[in-house]
Amino acid sequence: MALDTHSKFLFGWKITTANRNIDFNDGAVKAAVLKVGTYSPAALAVEIALKMNAASSLVFTVSFSNSTRKFTIASTSNFSLLFSTGTNAGQSPASLLGYTTLDKTAASTYASESASGSQYTTQFCIQSYKPTSQNRQAISGVVNKSASGVIEVIKFGDERFMSGELLFITDIQQAVGSIIRTNGAGVSDYITFIEWCTEKGPVLFFEDENNVLNYQSLQLESTEQDPQGLDYELIELYDRGLAEYFRSGVLKFRLI
Repeated sequence: MALDTHSKFLFGWKITTANRNIDFNDGAVKAAVLKVGTYSPAALAVEIALKMNAASSLVFTVSFSNSTRKFTIASTSNFSLLFSTGTNAGQSPASLLGYTTLDKTAASTYASESASGSQYTTQFCIQSYKPTSQNRQAISGVVNKSASGVIEVIKFGDERFMSGELLFITDIQQAVGSIIRTNGAGVSDYITFIEWCTEKGPVLFFEDENNVLNYQSLQLESTEQDPQGLDYELIELYDRGLAEYFRSGVLKFRLI
């Protein structure tokens, strides 16, 4: 099937040894050290709260807004985020989270000033689309049949997948009213997105880009070029007489 709405993906939250430290003051200077890895925003919010709570007597909560792409770090009492003057300020995730690299003081709640992560929106509605509700696979499933004819299914659970193809990826300006959406950086935006995916970074998928309440966390399972999802190719639409227009091939994502 083909979707009749544009979709979007949110991605790009990566913690490394260069941005893993959050210095803060809850009455004394403390440090939260985040685990290195790629995250969905919800998982990163959980990790930040976990590590700040482990270092403090205060109770911290961290949230993320799908609509603004901003994080909010809050506590039960006033505290400071030492993004400028902390001992580890040079290795903080402030910019990744959308905060300016200035100290935040004299409040119990701090929302990031800018949208965080990256967003990829489709230029044409996803084609050959299969939602996770229609695509289930057993994990190491086998069927045994006894001598009496009794059928037994043995499996280690189920996995669900979403698949689809992105068409008309292009930098070319479109005419007013075109069914292809103009994006002057369409090709480079897609490359940034798919290279994140082939590194097995998680993405948030919104089937309808305008419905931020309906989303799923996905990880690339396979591409048309590689069943392991490590390789990709932009396929130019020469067969349609469309130079500088590309398709992704079918991408398959696992629900996580």
